[in-house]
Amino acid sequence: MRCMLQSIAALSLLFCSQGKVVADAVLSPGDILTANFGGNSITQVNPMTGAQAVVSSGGNFSAPLGIAIDSSGSIIVTDVIHDEIIRVDPATGAQTIISSDNNLIFPAGITIDAAGDLLVADRTAHEVIRIDPITGAQAVVSSGGNLSGGVGAGPNGIAIDAAGNILVASGFGSIIRVNPTTGAQTIVSSGGSLQGPAGLAIDPVPEPSSIVLCGVVILAVGIVARRYRSRMRLSQ
Repeated sequence: MRCMLQSIAALSLLFCSQGKVVADAVLSPGDILTANFGGNSITQVNPMTGAQAVVSSGGNFSAPLGIAIDSSGSIIVTDVIHDEIIRVDPATGAQTIISSDNNLIFPAGITIDAAGDLLVADRTAHEVIRIDPITGAQAVVSSGGNLSGGVGAGPNGIAIDAAGNILVASGFGSIIRVNPTTGAQTIVSSGGSLQGPAGLAIDPVPEPSSIVLCGVVILAVGIVARRYRSRMRLSQ
């Protein structure tokens, strides 16, 4: 993953404010993108300098909250007032509605699975919803049960672990594992210091392939070297 990110070419962006181009900048791997709930905009932040630039604002945004980036580099945003999932072109700031209404009542957190499907944690519907990024079709993965809580206490943050399971932070005070196929829910942890958990992130598991590969190569070289030295001694 690290090598892939380093090989991605920087994208040239036109940053817009109120429909007017205000700056020309570059979005590079590692840059920070934030959904501004109160500002109805997406902002790019340089992690080194802190410099800010608006990627997209207004339009379909009424209260953007959740944000993710798909494999093509498009920015995917949830809007909790319009109950919409919106795709933002990072090069132009253009907005396209992917899906809206139906099961979406208060789409809070969003993540993207390995197949490219969007997974949304809906705080008010108390559901995890899968959305086809092309057609916008919605399907409820899991609802009720441990995802239920009081007003504003439903699912907030959402992420996917290395095994493909869905992890949800519930404002009711728990972290819930959801089986992506069956929708079965399991409480991972609850109570204690979990008081209204909102955001959720998973520390990535190191990719062992390159490490193992290097180990094998080094081991093989060592074996060859030892055999060579042994043969040299015998020939003497």
